[in-house]
Amino acid sequence: MLYTESRLFLQIPIVLILIVCVATETTLAQEGLLTHEFLLDSQVLKQSTNITREPVVAEKMASNPVLSPQPPWEGGLDRIGLPSLFVDEDEKLRMLYWTRKPSNLLGNICTAESLDGETWERTLLYKYPSGSGDPTQIIVDDGDLPGSYTQTTTLWVLENPRPDLLPNSKYLGLIEMRDPRNTFIVTSPNGIDWDLENRHMVTDEKNDTESSLVYGPDGKFHAYIRGWITHGDGTRERVVDMAESTDLQNWSERTRIMQGSVDHQVYGMQTKELDGVYVSLMSVFHTENQTLDNELVYSRDANTFEREFPLTPSLPHGEEGDWDYGMAYHNSGIIEWNGRWLVAYTGGENEHDSNPVTPLDIGMASFDRGRLICNAQSDPNSSAFIETLPLSTEGAGLLVNAELAEGILRVELVDENGNPVDGYGMDDCILSAYDDLRYRVTWNSNWELPESGQYGLRFELDQGASMYAYEFIVAPEPSSLVLGVIFLACAGWRKQPHRRK
Repeated sequence: MLYTESRLFLQIPIVLILIVCVATETTLAQEGLLTHEFLLDSQVLKQSTNITREPVVAEKMASNPVLSPQPPWEGGLDRIGLPSLFVDEDEKLRMLYWTRKPSNLLGNICTAESLDGETWERTLLYKYPSGSGDPTQIIVDDGDLPGSYTQTTTLWVLENPRPDLLPNSKYLGLIEMRDPRNTFIVTSPNGIDWDLENRHMVTDEKNDTESSLVYGPDGKFHAYIRGWITHGDGTRERVVDMAESTDLQNWSERTRIMQGSVDHQVYGMQTKELDGVYVSLMSVFHTENQTLDNELVYSRDANTFEREFPLTPSLPHGEEGDWDYGMAYHNSGIIEWNGRWLVAYTGGENEHDSNPVTPLDIGMASFDRGRLICNAQSDPNSSAFIETLPLSTEGAGLLVNAELAEGILRVELVDENGNPVDGYGMDDCILSAYDDLRYRVTWNSNWELPESGQYGLRFELDQGASMYAYEFIVAPEPSSLVLGVIFLACAGWRKQPHRRK
């Protein structure tokens, strides 16, 4: 008996040591120290040479469209769309979407759920049962709106970063209701049951479906809302306005934050925060051919958005014959799910103003995590360089999100004068695969960066290498790894006599 107890005693430190080894390799972004840098824009770069930047095109899922109208509660005018995505309290990926009843063309907000982002099942509830008492997927019914409102067109969901501001507000909704057209903040404890009575006005001006809500680094909520301009010749143009609030109840006047042109109108700017950056696949309406697609724009402060790749879609409409040939628009914004960045979008085969109106369905697309912008050599015969502004490395390890194939990528640490730091030069650099997307950087077997001071990172790309992002992870303690091996060896040696006993 004493022998057995001593064996169990040895197992305890084994478990603890293994936990330490696993837990030390976490991103500093999770610890709140440093962030995952996937833009590599002018805000973080000191200089670049021989670099071409291009937006990555989202990969559409083979199962598209993932949701199509399902009568009798959906499919008025054969339309379904305007999706919003969030992770619900059961850790499922949940979608809210809009449709019309075929019977009276009144709108509904319905819901579906998924475990993988590709296969979706409607969530059947008894909030609005059928005439025979069967559950339906409806969570907001136009026939049950408060006051004089007769229609709702969109319900954008944000998990509330400030639940102290309003009761039962784990989730916030930005909802547009019509007749008159007003936009409100509403709340929900679970993303299903929405309190429409205790709503808070964001704007009483016309909006029209394309809305989103984020919480900025300035401690304010930012609502991005469709606006309109009427030009002197009577031509109307869609734009994006913003309203702000610190308490969700009192909102600023709308200000203009994004405008295109009459020929290429900004249709909507659905925005989500990704690792500290506010990213939108902005819907753009091309009035000449009546098509819509989605262009990458981004902001670091939730106020000023960079339009680096004008009229170059990251989520294009489909090819001729595809279900989304005419339109791909009003998307959910990008959400991280199981290591991928996913986006739901509305698609239609025909053009925007087609007659009869084009049927609409919902599709899904994805990006590899961190891969929104590709940095590659402009001249393939010369090396390319990217150098960041000085930053704190905090003793972390460095990962680089890159595609190498036969290419070469090297990294060095530089001081404030741009000189390589001893022991961290290009010639000392070795890359090893970390996962399918990223490489771990070491310098002469050392992969810990300095614990103090400000240093820049200089990347060299050659022979076709391309780079998307970098991030810092906490370096594992070598002593823990060694001790873990020793204790495992001891445990294995002690198990043999125990089994023979």
